[in-house]
Amino acid sequence: MRLRLVWAVCLILGVSAAAAQERSVEETSGDWQVLCFDDDIAQYRSCYVIRDELSVLVSSRNYELVFVGHGAERKPGSEVTAQIDDKQVLRWREDDFYADDTFTAAIRQFRAGQNARLTWTSQASGEEVAGEVSLLGFTKAYQRANALISEYRPGQ
Repeated sequence: MRLRLVWAVCLILGVSAAAAQERSVEETSGDWQVLCFDDDIAQYRSCYVIRDELSVLVSSRNYELVFVGHGAERKPGSEVTAQIDDKQVLRWREDDFYADDTFTAAIRQFRAGQNARLTWTSQASGEEVAGEVSLLGFTKAYQRANALISEYRPGQ
């Protein structure tokens, strides 16, 4: 609902969506990239912690999401799995943005783990795709993303 309001305000004011939500910070932390976007109209900042096929979204709106695979390549509604080291396999649906407990467990395991084995379904082929991502440096990048979120001041 709030996002629709932002788009409506942008249309009324003749402001593009890109202007409403602009990249504000781009940093690297080891092999991880921290990429933040500010939305000064809705007054929040979101930061992505990215490496290869793994992205974690942290937002000043007090939610976190985990994305596996590259966005255009994932089949909507398909199952995603993540297994960190030898821990239990975590599962969720690609478009389930309300899997809070699963995301919290995944991020906790990312912070403590060494490697993540990931699977998702390809939109193009319909087949399962697997990848592995080193988690070394994730904790530092994740902490940096949270620090950048806490530093956010709308309009500055």
